Amino acid sequence: MQTAERDYRALTEDAGAVDASGRAFLEMTGADRAKFLHNLSSNDILRLTPGDGCEALLLNAKGRIVGHVFVYCTEDSLILDASPGQNQKLLAHLDRYIIREKVTLHDRTADMGQWLLAGPRAQAVLESLGLEAPQAVLGHVRTKLNRPDLADVLLFLRRSGLLGAATWTLLAPRDKHQALAESLQNAGVVLCGPEAAEAVRIEAGVPQYDRDISEDNLPQELNRTDRAISFTKGCYLGQETVARIDALGHVNRTLAGLRFAGSVIPEAGCELSGASDAVMGRVTSAAFSPRVGGAVALGYVRQGHNLPGSKLSSSAGDAEVVPLPMI
Repeated sequence: MQTAERDYRALTEDAGAVDASGRAFLEMTGADRAKFLHNLSSNDILRLTPGDGCEALLLNAKGRIVGHVFVYCTEDSLILDASPGQNQKLLAHLDRYIIREKVTLHDRTADMGQWLLAGPRAQAVLESLGLEAPQAVLGHVRTKLNRPDLADVLLFLRRSGLLGAATWTLLAPRDKHQALAESLQNAGVVLCGPEAAEAVRIEAGVPQYDRDISEDNLPQELNRTDRAISFTKGCYLGQETVARIDALGHVNRTLAGLRFAGSVIPEAGCELSGASDAVMGRVTSAAFSPRVGGAVALGYVRQGHNLPGSKLSSSAGDAEVVPLPMI
């Protein structure tokens, strides 16, 4: 069995871990942190209590997406988790709006190592290590591992869902990253590479900024309205655009799952055509899936062609729109 297929099987059928240390890790402290972020994001930050989390979008004044974040509330801070490479952009965006608010922004990205632990045996692995796995979506705890060289190290454990529902993120100081990996391996976890992780991410339907999301996108185009947007929280930056789209009832395109008939992996930007050969969408991310024996992808598809079962054609072969998540 090739390495990528072995890794994929571990992440979807057993227990696998992926190094996600490149993900942005921002911490927000100060007495006004919750109100400040509430006024700049699409979700209801004020309702969060320690141990809670939510998904949110940061928008510009025109309602375009500047950032896609997962917000974790602790007793003394708000932690923002985002796609790799987004830390400087998000810091600049947030800092622009701090005037008199008691808010301090900290970039912890380089300080922390992260492992995504995924698969049906992931929870059992955590329990074997003496860790109580959070069950709520985006639930999180601070904890310690029962291992001599890590006994005094504070770990962050989150049910992040980044590679599907049964995914937890373990974070430790960067100098303890490898020791944490050894503990996972000793528990029978396969350390997996990025190729398999990309296939699982796509099948889980989790978009990544700078691949599947950019400032060209409107919030409702992500197809994550139910988890990332609150329509009862009141005003925030970009809210007028969100409300206007909601009143109209739809956007012209949405992010969709795609399954290709062959094994050719479409490139980002690959055009998707309808029966009339008119361009109806474009691929944003794609990978080979051992589960289906072919390519899977995320892409934006126009209304009328974005329902599951819709058929499209491309230079990489025929494609079918499928529900998200695929797994």
